[in-house]
Amino acid sequence: MRSILLGVSWESFVQGKLTHARREAELKSKPDDTANLARLALLSEAVKDAQRADRYYEQLLKLRPDEKELVVQTGKYFRRTGRPQR
Repeated sequence: MRSILLGVSWESFVQGKLTHARREAELKSKPDDTANLARLALLSEAVKDAQRADRYYEQLLKLRPDEKELVVQTGKYFRRTGRPQR
């Protein structure tokens, strides 16, 4: 029997936590890995960790300030979280 927490199975929840931890460990060895930073931003947003998501989105913008799609997606994130001024 699967436990359900807010519509997410316990197995999925644990797997998500492990994925997040693994990606954060990778970030320490490759701090400029934009693909990993993007995934961490999305994972953090998904688990409602705005502080981490903010940090990852801001790191991405510092690394790729001229990437239009990234700027648009970051703006959408801040609008979704009620902070369009950021």
